[in-house]
Amino acid sequence: MSMNPKSSRRLLLSLGLLLFCAMAGCLSEDKADTELQEVDLAAVLGSVRAAIGFDALRAGESGLVVDATGIASGLPCEFHYILLSDGRFRMECDSELGSVAAFTGSEGFRVDYTGMPYPLEHWSLEVKTIMAWTIGYYWLSPECPWELRLGEDVEEAGSLGIAARMPLGVVDARIRIDTRTRLPRTVSWSIYGDEDRVEFDDYRDVGGFLYPYHIQITEDGGRTDIRVRAVAAASQSAVDACGTPVPRPRDAYFNLEVPAAVPSAITNQGLLVKPRVDGCDDAWFILDTGTSCNVIDRHYADDLRMETRGRGRAIGVGGTSDIVFRQGAVLTLGPVAMVDPVFVQGEYSYRSRTAEYRIGGILGFDFLARCVAEVDIASGAVSIHRPGDYANDCAIWREIVFATDVPALECTMAGDLSGIFYIDSAYSGNVTFHKGYVAEQGLLEGRELEPVTLGGYGGDVSAYRSEIDWFELGGKRFERPAIILACSDRGASSDRVTAGTVGGGLLSQFETLIFDYPGKRIGFVY
Repeated sequence: MSMNPKSSRRLLLSLGLLLFCAMAGCLSEDKADTELQEVDLAAVLGSVRAAIGFDALRAGESGLVVDATGIASGLPCEFHYILLSDGRFRMECDSELGSVAAFTGSEGFRVDYTGMPYPLEHWSLEVKTIMAWTIGYYWLSPECPWELRLGEDVEEAGSLGIAARMPLGVVDARIRIDTRTRLPRTVSWSIYGDEDRVEFDDYRDVGGFLYPYHIQITEDGGRTDIRVRAVAAASQSAVDACGTPVPRPRDAYFNLEVPAAVPSAITNQGLLVKPRVDGCDDAWFILDTGTSCNVIDRHYADDLRMETRGRGRAIGVGGTSDIVFRQGAVLTLGPVAMVDPVFVQGEYSYRSRTAEYRIGGILGFDFLARCVAEVDIASGAVSIHRPGDYANDCAIWREIVFATDVPALECTMAGDLSGIFYIDSAYSGNVTFHKGYVAEQGLLEGRELEPVTLGGYGGDVSAYRSEIDWFELGGKRFERPAIILACSDRGASSDRVTAGTVGGGLLSQFETLIFDYPGKRIGFVY
């Protein structure tokens, strides 16, 4: 007897619903909240697969290509998702501030709005994997490496939760299943205290399986609204695209006849350099490894007649805030010229009224990713070099990872502890331990604690000052340094997946620091 895909899916759905109800004591919306522990995970997954029509989906073998439209960073966007049946993916957002996130099966990479490709790793890889594997249904595949279990709590009426542990063990996700339709309703996770999530709605039949034609992504307080236009089987060219590397953009040019040394100064506002921006060099910029973009003062951008390009959200010490992008023409510092730089608009004029140096903004990841920067801590001297040309035999080199666009590396400390710490050159403190790590390691116990307030982008948050017996960074051991223990649920210090942030208090005790983002390393000389 033959059976068409639609009737097959309906039969599987009916059988799955019967099994689901039997195992869950007929999970009505009233009883679902109290009987979740009686539900067998395999039965739940079987029922969800049947409701979706997973067998019909897998019959396509290669995977899906999803085309959609929507709004991202305040701009109209075309979305093109390649979601393969073996877990590989490529998610593109095509707009004036577009981006790409991809997983080749062995490694991830991303392309930011400036066109710069970089590794997708640590928690950023796990977050993009959560999105792609739920949007593409790979999480329902027996080959998916997630560790799944039924949730012990119910946060939403009429749903049950499935907890998912990622392979790296960095991020935990929760998938919520509608108890009436047996279809995924949301997947959520948390990095900075607030919940991020993907919501699924408007399921439609696509050749025998159901797919959500309305997807909303809430991340860092911003929302991306996606309306699906078409869902199709992945072609061979789509399969090949998941492993295709993206070349570095040709937007940074080096004139090796120009000296590597650049105008610089160490002030109470941080390490400053003086670039030429759109033909003007009358403002100083903070050179900051802790900022994931280039930033320009709003008034300075207005003076330079920079156009506005889109909006978004950014996270800082005190939480998330709305941001506006500004388009530059050329940024030059020493031998390097960066063409068509995009800046995030900031407010720095208030510093300029009382300071000796007018602050025009920040040079962060978008600049540092295109060069090698050597900083002499004692004198404040800065030199800029072409990637691949720089060598320093005296440096102790440490590999860095980019969980975000802020470099991070492993540090060790007293108590036989270790963890991944961000390196933030503009943060004046020694080291801040993030709330998740503080709770996990019990760092508030048995210590003298002094309440303090941390101020910065996004507002103020509460914390404690204390000390630790020793802390190792870049091959140098610091004895009894003062530390900050975060306790707020807001802002960057509420991070639940990295150990903390190292600042200028420790970095300033080295003779020289070399930031080699293209080589994925930082050099320490002491």
